[in-house]
Amino acid sequence: MDKEVVVAGAGFAGLSTALKLSSKGFNVKMIDQKGFHLFRPGLIPFIGERLSEEKLKIDLASFLEGTGIEFSREKIIHIDPEKDVVETNSGAHQYDYLVLALGSDVYTVGFDEDYLESVYSFSQAKKVKEQLPDVEKVAVVGAGHTGIETAAELDRKGKNVTLIGGETRPASRSPIKLSEAVLDYFNQEDIGFRGGSQVVDIDEGFLEMDDGQKIDTEMVIWTGGIQASEIVRNSFGTGRQGIKVNPGLCSPEFGNIFAAGDCADHNYTKTARNAWRQSDVIAENISKSETETLEHFEPDETLLHISLGKEGLIQRGKKVYRLSVLRYLESLIRIRYFYSLKMQRLKLKLM
Repeated sequence: MDKEVVVAGAGFAGLSTALKLSSKGFNVKMIDQKGFHLFRPGLIPFIGERLSEEKLKIDLASFLEGTGIEFSREKIIHIDPEKDVVETNSGAHQYDYLVLALGSDVYTVGFDEDYLESVYSFSQAKKVKEQLPDVEKVAVVGAGHTGIETAAELDRKGKNVTLIGGETRPASRSPIKLSEAVLDYFNQEDIGFRGGSQVVDIDEGFLEMDDGQKIDTEMVIWTGGIQASEIVRNSFGTGRQGIKVNPGLCSPEFGNIFAAGDCADHNYTKTARNAWRQSDVIAENISKSETETLEHFEPDETLLHISLGKEGLIQRGKKVYRLSVLRYLESLIRIRYFYSLKMQRLKLKLM
């Protein structure tokens, strides 16, 4: 098969899609500027020194050797969908199909990033980890799942933590039983939660709230949201959610472009698990002829896991379970995930 596929980004969707397309006989080129694949859900345990860097990352050059996938460590600077070209700091790459899997950027709502830390990338998490020994008081802004896990992990490390959210309860998009379980744990561990409040100013050493109160802090960690990669937003003129896709994860405007994860604007929860599962749909749909109906992506919302440092939470349907043993679930998921990637690689090497 002589079709050229460029996979832009080596995250959960990108790497798995590249492996599956290569096994189907496509010429696959993967472009990523970092040179490693990251198990991003492990960043918070990494900050808490429960997970080493070696167990978080896969070196792409060595991992893809012998698979038939060409890996190019370059920085993508622009995509021209009219000319089917990906432009990088080193040149240009023509494609027949393009898979957008470039991940996300932090969305700070206009606050000065000089006074913020975040935990969405390895470099950001490493910086927080290195600074923690000199910090006692931390404010975590954003009370979604990432904020909850960050606050709980820092508390486990002995820090004085306050979680701040715009809604009156943490994890406001989840069932109220999950929020109640989080609050029970926070009360048990003396983790502060300030809900229903908006941050209006962030400066060195303090946060100012919408009621005029100032909260003293030595570090502000922003978990208040992400947006699609700047490359996608600028190249396609999209909003925060990324490029519009149909249920088959294909752009309605550009039929040879597929998008996944944080780059795709569609009605599903943007989780690492969903991004990983989207690789099956994208690889299958690129393999179809123009007359065949696209396979639709069905998001998996049946199970949600939140690590609480000393304990863990699982939401399954309307039921919520909170147990100390559940804090190890992330490790089991990571091991299973890496095993799956290695099996896909082995299959390619044996072809």
